[in-house]
Amino acid sequence: MNPITRMSILLTMANQKLKDKKKKARERANKTQVQKRRDSKHREDKKKKEWEEQMQRESGTTPEKLKPFVRPEKLKKREEQRDAEIKLQLEKNVEILQALEEEYIKEQQHKNDLGAELESEGYHTIEEKLGILNKRAQEELEISDESLA
Repeated sequence: MNPITRMSILLTMANQKLKDKKKKARERANKTQVQKRRDSKHREDKKKKEWEEQMQRESGTTPEKLKPFVRPEKLKKREEQRDAEIKLQLEKNVEILQALEEEYIKEQQHKNDLGAELESEGYHTIEEKLGILNKRAQEELEISDESLA
C-alpha cells in the first residue's frame, strides 16, 4: 500500500473517531437537557397538584369518588343485613335504657324514703339532714374498721 494512501486512511479514521466523540458528547448533552426539562415539568406538575390538594383540604371539599358497581341483589342483601344489625343494636340499647331507668327510679325512691325518714325523726333542713347522714357514715366506717381489725 502506498504510504500516502495509508496516511490519508489513518487521518480519515482519526477524523471519524473525533467526529464520533463529538456526536456522542452532543447526544449526552441533549439527553441531559431533555431530562432537565422533564424534571422541571414534573416538579411543576407536582407543585400544582400539592397546591390543589391543599386548597381542597382548606376549603373542606374533596372530589367525589366513583362508587364501585355492585349488583342489585348483593346491594339489597347488604342493606337487609345492615338493617338487621341496626335493629339488633337498637334492641340492646332499649334494654340498657330500661335497666338504667329502673335503677334511676329505685335511687329516687330510696332518696325520697330517706328524706321522709329523716323528716319523721325531726331533721327538716338540708344542713341537719347532711349532718346526720355524715355522722351515720362515720359510724359505719368505724364499725367496719373494728370488724376488720
